[in-house]
Amino acid sequence: MWKPEYIYRPWKLLSRLRYSQRVRQPFAFATLPWGDSLRVRPTETIGRSILTLGVYDLLVSEVLWRLTDPTDRVADIGANIGYMTVLLAHRAHSGQVWAFEPHPENFADLEHNAARNAVAGRPRPNLLNAAVSDQAGQLTIVTPEGFAQNRGLSSVTAQVDIVGEHCRAVTLDDMFPNDTRIHVMKIDVEGHEMNVLNGGQNLFGEGRVRDCVFESHDPHPNPVTAFFEDRGYSVFGLTKRFRGPALVAPESAGQSTWEAPSLVASREPERVRVRLAPRGWCCLRG
Repeated sequence: MWKPEYIYRPWKLLSRLRYSQRVRQPFAFATLPWGDSLRVRPTETIGRSILTLGVYDLLVSEVLWRLTDPTDRVADIGANIGYMTVLLAHRAHSGQVWAFEPHPENFADLEHNAARNAVAGRPRPNLLNAAVSDQAGQLTIVTPEGFAQNRGLSSVTAQVDIVGEHCRAVTLDDMFPNDTRIHVMKIDVEGHEMNVLNGGQNLFGEGRVRDCVFESHDPHPNPVTAFFEDRGYSVFGLTKRFRGPALVAPESAGQSTWEAPSLVASREPERVRVRLAPRGWCCLRG
């Protein structure tokens, strides 16, 4: 009960009470705080969070909300069913949105949710059914047990002895060549982070990504944070406090014992400090 999602939006407690009725259906529809809507699966982790709390991963949602400007070009690497993609499209409503998702079932949900939130005057997201990696070509999707309950668990691998469905792989340098600039990027790829970054050596080496929000599965310092720091990025840990997000030292980042810590790397660290300083949860106000 004592969650910001309920304190700032107390009427969402009714959604929590109605959840037992909706869980019997394969799909349900949820309206997000900013007015967009998603088709979700009630028995799955992301769907359950959106139906009961109104949002998924409040900390990352808030950070992306605050860092994204209307004319930004943004990229969602590991878009899953499209929750963060829809949030970014709402914020960058006069910019460009790119979303990459390799798993075919997740991608079908991503396509549906992007289409249902198409708004006149707002650019439609560019959706790719592909993994982002260090080389273009083909990878294998690893779908573990429990995927039906948590559709964020799938990953990709280049190992040839792994049995699974194949998917297309692309690199960031191929997708965003020359002087193309990405203002905000979100990376959530279940351990494939270094492959994503190594495929964007030019993009990151030239500082053409302003802010990157990502998960880190290993304690700081690690190869991912070192990649950013070696290229002139400032790396901050992110933590969730009752009255809003907060920046902490990278080694102090974390939300719980069962979630990977989230961090942000930025070429404009003072802008990040200013944007994340105010108290409150802007994404819950919409």
